[in-house]
Amino acid sequence: MPQPIKAALFDMDGVLIDNAHFHRQNWFAFAERHGRPITHEQYDQFINGRVAAASIPYVLGRDLHTDELTPLATALDGSYRQLYAPHLTPTTGLKTFLAYLKTQHVLCAVGSSAPPETLTSYWMASRSAPLSRRWWMRR
Repeated sequence: MPQPIKAALFDMDGVLIDNAHFHRQNWFAFAERHGRPITHEQYDQFINGRVAAASIPYVLGRDLHTDELTPLATALDGSYRQLYAPHLTPTTGLKTFLAYLKTQHVLCAVGSSAPPETLTSYWMASRSAPLSRRWWMRR
């Protein structure tokens, strides 16, 4: 007999919030600003699903020292938060699913590679959504 589910760990991007379009838009704008436009195929293969610090050197076509990379990654994340903030909503069906998990006494948590500032902005915006502060995990 299968054991009941005791806990669920959720990723943020694309699971709890539907933000893929905004990440893509932000990366395309970043690449254009730096004179290195990218294709959808390049985004899918070399950027999507990776942290900014791993993808920025690919977009710029060169290795970067941490002193140069960190401010670029911070700025990229900040521009993403500004772009996505007005659209922050839970994915379709999430509230219903989480309500069900609550009735089953399933513990829930969020894990994400997103920077702490982005996670905080998600949490602040989700106060009326089904996420509570105790869910959040730091990387």
